Amino acid sequence: MAESDWYYVDVITCAAPNLCRKPGNRYNVGDGNMQTKMKDSDLLAIHEKRLRRILEVALSKSCDTIILGAFGCGAFQNNPEVVALASRNVIKDYLHAFKNIEFAVYCSPRDERNFKIFERDLKDFIN
Repeated sequence: MAESDWYYVDVITCAAPNLCRKPGNRYNVGDGNMQTKMKDSDLLAIHEKRLRRILEVALSKSCDTIILGAFGCGAFQNNPEVVALASRNVIKDYLHAFKNIEFAVYCSPRDERNFKIFERDLKDFIN
């Protein structure tokens, strides 16, 4: 690609809760080998708060397009039902704040669960 075709993108990173049974990292309870457990209501609140922060940072940097994902629903084993609901709850407040809001939800051919859940919960926002 020619340099004249390059364009800049902003990248925002934010960790999802690591809910693996054996997380094996120092950011979890105790020595990092204990599973973090929480109620779905607590997980929902965390995801809503973090997604709002991500969107507010993007707005503060004048981003017009944001690409989001199934935050924590892969290796960190966050419940996709909860994460999709949090996305639905928060996104409705930002529909007119961005030119484009996209969800890139990975799924393998063998397991489309995450994609189907996000598609169901966000279908009202798809045009």
